[in-house]
Amino acid sequence: MNQVLSTIKPIYFVAKFFGFFTTKFTENGIKVTKVNFIYAALMSFTIITIFKLRYDLAISNPWYDSPLVFLGFKARQYFGIIGIILIFFGNFIYRNSYLKILETVTKIDQKLADVDLNFNYKKHKIFVIKVLVFLFLSLSLIISANCAVIKIFGPKNTNVLLEIKVWGGLFVTVAVTAFHMVFYCVIVIGIKARFGKINEGLKNLIRSENQRKILEPTNVSTIEKITKNNDNFQNLPPNYSETKQDLKKNSHQIFKKPSVTKPYQKTLQILSKNQKLEQIPENSKKVTKLQQNLKSKSVKIFTNVHLQLCEILKVINFQFLLVNTCFVALNLIAMIFVFFQIFVFARSSVKKSARQMNNLMLSTLWNIFVTFKIAAVTGACAATSREGKKSEKILFEILHKENDEKVAIKLRIFVLQLKHLKPSFSCGLFEYDLGLICMISLLGLKIDKNKIKKISIISTCVLILSLFNLSMIAKLNFTILLANDTDFIYQFYSWFGSVTSITNGSIFMTFVCIIIHGIYERLKRFKEITKINQKFLKEISKLHLKLTKIVDLINLVFIFPIAIVSASNLIGMTFMCFQVIECLILGHFDPRLTATLILVATWNGFLCIVIMIVFIICAKSTNEEKICSEKFYKILRKENDEKLRKKLRIFMQQLKHKKIIFSCGLFDFQYEVILMYFGFLLSYLIVLIQFRISSIM
Repeated sequence: MNQVLSTIKPIYFVAKFFGFFTTKFTENGIKVTKVNFIYAALMSFTIITIFKLRYDLAISNPWYDSPLVFLGFKARQYFGIIGIILIFFGNFIYRNSYLKILETVTKIDQKLADVDLNFNYKKHKIFVIKVLVFLFLSLSLIISANCAVIKIFGPKNTNVLLEIKVWGGLFVTVAVTAFHMVFYCVIVIGIKARFGKINEGLKNLIRSENQRKILEPTNVSTIEKITKNNDNFQNLPPNYSETKQDLKKNSHQIFKKPSVTKPYQKTLQILSKNQKLEQIPENSKKVTKLQQNLKSKSVKIFTNVHLQLCEILKVINFQFLLVNTCFVALNLIAMIFVFFQIFVFARSSVKKSARQMNNLMLSTLWNIFVTFKIAAVTGACAATSREGKKSEKILFEILHKENDEKVAIKLRIFVLQLKHLKPSFSCGLFEYDLGLICMISLLGLKIDKNKIKKISIISTCVLILSLFNLSMIAKLNFTILLANDTDFIYQFYSWFGSVTSITNGSIFMTFVCIIIHGIYERLKRFKEITKINQKFLKEISKLHLKLTKIVDLINLVFIFPIAIVSASNLIGMTFMCFQVIECLILGHFDPRLTATLILVATWNGFLCIVIMIVFIICAKSTNEEKICSEKFYKILRKENDEKLRKKLRIFMQQLKHKKIIFSCGLFDFQYEVILMYFGFLLSYLIVLIQFRISSIM
């Protein structure tokens, strides 16, 4: 009884202490709920359990099969203890940061509500409930799978409870890290939703500007231009001079003039269709001024909200990401040891014991679960960063259409803020932004539904063909390495698969090369510009915006298959070079092998040349945009017209923020990619040669 009380008292004390400072996002601000108390109890139980089981795991060396496996479990255990200590003391030390985040979020939601952009708390709560249910189900399924593995692969008369006690440190560590990373993921998704509200408000400004231009009244100068340039109005007889004067003065009532005869009725119908003058109220100037004031207020609110969200991200980077980095390092070490054990089991000819299979399967299950959690957190961070960066593209569309100077100045201030305060999640060493995960789902472009269907079908087919390329080339190389005597049908099947895959990859890369070359040729025309005016500059800016949208569409549809085709070609080139070097060193000049190497070198070399051409054209397109910006900067320095200089500055900002970059998420397609490609080729080739030398010796 005393032992039970001695165990319960520290748990209750830590839970009460931890639950007081643990908070959550709610509609009414800060609340301490029962969920926080349960979370605190779980945390305190974890800390006590980990330290209690540390000695049991340390002295149970016979449970493990090798010192390396024991070292892996010890490393995982110590990293788990460090991570849990960071969670516990982080919540204690940075409790003021929690309060600051919650107060800032409350202010942000109030400001968004002022411009009719209410945050959907109900939708966010449903998302949180779904995440918690998924976490509970996945944990319960994995624990059930662990019990089944222990019962099936463990020795006879195995006590499952004793096994779970031995594995208890790992169980509790993974469960607590899962809950912490889910808690962090929910916070990040909430910030992403608020960045999305900013983008939604900016898009509403664009729609209101378009509607205002449609309903804008025709002023007297416009009527004068129409009457001067129209032959019907110029050739009016004298008795219609009053009609012409009344048309200039009373533009809102021209449709009520009964004195206008039939020859001029067509001109007035054209005016009514294009300008909709009968729908404009008499106090249109006051309405326009009110709209401009509302727009100026909205831009100011969006600027303040973006600034406060970036401050929240700084607090999150300082508090959470160090713990997440510890979990990532923990999972990386565990995965390395798991892969090492799988490799040893695959190469070993000794019969595997049930204990080895048990340990390996349990470690694999838990590490896969942690890997999915890390991928979810990374995807949420990447989605939030991309949502914050979308504001730049929307802002430039507003800047090009804005005529009010006061609103334009505030928009330029917002643009500078977006340049210097970019939303990013970083732990200091690297950023949590894996664009490869979120590229297809987050890059949304306004295109027709039919085009989306066609593009998705084409990209899916290309992706399947690229995966087929990778499998067939790997199978072919495996056949060359291991099969000395094979029949003609199997050899033909292997060659047919490899040739078909390389042909498909070459055709696909050539097709992409033609598209990118068209963009490159249009960018080259920008260098020929010497003198410009406002109308020409407006057309150039529209052309550049269209080119950037095309590049975004290419990055959405084609770049991921390009990366897969390039990876498959890299594997084929590596094995081909390895075979050539092996034949030269060992002196194996079999006719079939020589013919095989010649054919493999021909096809892979051809595909490699096409891939290099695509990389070079992508790099040239990016460089052409840089040359274009330098060209317009020289024009800006020589220009004296103040209005044209303002337009040029806006276009220069557009060139700076909306760059033409071909990227697959992990890296950009520049000249450095070519060096990286051949660097990987040499590195993998050296590794294969070392393995071959070690097997010979």
